[in-house]
Amino acid sequence: MIFHGMNIRSIADKIGMDYDAALEDFCGDVSAISSKLLSFPEDNGIGTLEAAVDSKDAETAHKAARALRKSAEKLCLTRLAEECSKVEKSDADGLEGAYIPLRSLYISIASILEGEE
Repeated sequence: MIFHGMNIRSIADKIGMDYDAALEDFCGDVSAISSKLLSFPEDNGIGTLEAAVDSKDAETAHKAARALRKSAEKLCLTRLAEECSKVEKSDADGLEGAYIPLRSLYISIASILEGEE
């Protein structure tokens, strides 16, 4: 399914996406934004991040959080990108505490996007 421009705008508010910035970054290509949104829940490495946090592997967690942050930034998901940055900056003992809010936000975003299919 492809989201339509108006539908993306309403979804953007729900997921914390800066729609106008995304529209500018994607040169007005609403179908490209739609495609990225639909693939976001599967294409971002959240599983790798969760496994690294569970095993307290800070190096892998930081790399996975950086990759997720880059994906979030590309879609102008500012709040998610900020949560990823907190994980990137945490040490092994602080990984889980930094990851919990990120995971909660990610689950919320993914469930909204998956509900739109």
